[in-house]
Amino acid sequence: MTKYQTFTRIDEGAVATVIFDFPPINLMGKAFAADLWQLVTELDQDANTRVVIFRSANPDFFLAHFDVSPAAMAGAPTPLCGPYMLSVLYTRVSQLRQVTIGEVRGRVRGSGNEFLLALDMRFASIERAILGQPEIYLNGIGDAFNDKGELVKEPVQKLLQQYLDAYASFVEKLSG
Repeated sequence: MTKYQTFTRIDEGAVATVIFDFPPINLMGKAFAADLWQLVTELDQDANTRVVIFRSANPDFFLAHFDVSPAAMAGAPTPLCGPYMLSVLYTRVSQLRQVTIGEVRGRVRGSGNEFLLALDMRFASIERAILGQPEIYLNGIGDAFNDKGELVKEPVQKLLQQYLDAYASFVEKLSG
């Protein structure tokens, strides 16, 4: 069995349970992408596993967004460093022969949400699950950034500032 950096795989009969555990918030990056790519490659060849359950060891975060900064992606395997890397990866997840299930407790943001959509089924805790896709407000607004990559569109600045303020408030409550 492969040793992963960002999750653990536990096999019991025909059921594999994948437990995400890369503190503090399960922020997705090259290590997660490489691990997931490896897992999907193994599952493609696995005739014994019939069901794969994904859950998090962190009760407050299932999966956060994907860190696509150049530093975060440096050295990522070739299929994982192109502009459509997540689409390719999540398409592979969605095409697995196994039944895939997301067991959600805590927050799911951005690409974590997209990962959930690639699964066959999702079950979320009424008390603890929070799903969000704040970056959708950035889609299709090429004029929001100047040539230096600075955010210049005022309504988007305001929206993101409100989001960051709410997030900072949440972090303060957690650490309080």
